[in-house]
Amino acid sequence: MMTIGIDIGGTSVKAAFTDADGRERTARSGPYQRPDRSALAAAVRQAVDGLGPDIAGADRVGLCVPGRRAAAGDQIELAVNVPGLQGYRFDAIVRDAVGREVRHVAVSDAEAATFDAAADHAGSVRVLGIAIGTGVGACLLEDGVPVRIGSRSIGHLGQIDMGPIGGAHPLGPDGGRGSLEAYLGIAALRARLGDGFAARLATLPPDDPAVIALVRAVRVALAVYTPDLVLLLGGVGVALASIGPMIEGQIRADLTRVAPAGWQLRFGTSLFHAALGAARMAAVYPDMPEERK
Repeated sequence: MMTIGIDIGGTSVKAAFTDADGRERTARSGPYQRPDRSALAAAVRQAVDGLGPDIAGADRVGLCVPGRRAAAGDQIELAVNVPGLQGYRFDAIVRDAVGREVRHVAVSDAEAATFDAAADHAGSVRVLGIAIGTGVGACLLEDGVPVRIGSRSIGHLGQIDMGPIGGAHPLGPDGGRGSLEAYLGIAALRARLGDGFAARLATLPPDDPAVIALVRAVRVALAVYTPDLVLLLGGVGVALASIGPMIEGQIRADLTRVAPAGWQLRFGTSLFHAALGAARMAAVYPDMPEERK
């Protein structure tokens, strides 16, 4: 089976292709900010076209889409950072991307990224992935299967209230005074640290508001979800690996005994985890609802 993964992010579209022999390759669109429908469709095509001409034979597509799904489950009704996605049916996105109807499955970027990154950590029964980029999302895998509350995700981790930190109590892009995204999302980091914020993440001290917010969020997640493994993913998660020991030390300090005794903290190793995970999920989720065909 040959599959394509399309990860629609807050600043660009990433794509991945897995061929019949399991070989993978990736591509990325140019950057954008709050794209309209036309700009978003062009970015999706650019990313997919960058995978090469042999993708024409792809059997399935995995689609990563941020935001709140409509009740029918076939489109996003609210995407604060990608307004062009709102009302853009998933089947239409896939058709515009590859030029034909292809069976697809739509998942969150956190689910796809966690699915891919967890493959490097076989043996972990319960894995919590926290995808940190434009927004902050979370996914819980139980024996490799995403845990959901009914048809919904486990919740919007990026919207939990961190409270005032260092005298600040900012409003997040999705609303939510003092939300995790208001401290740790890309927009918040850029506003506070400047356009070169990515390089500065490696030098953040323990008392930086972003670090404090992240530590609090992981401690909450350990108490609520009790994972064996916590993965910090997305562009910000990958960049924070260089101060990983400091972050882990802060999390472990006087941590509740409800957290699993042997839990581990690991960081993503690729900016394409979500696109690669979407391609993988498309291959292993064969029984898709009729509206996703």
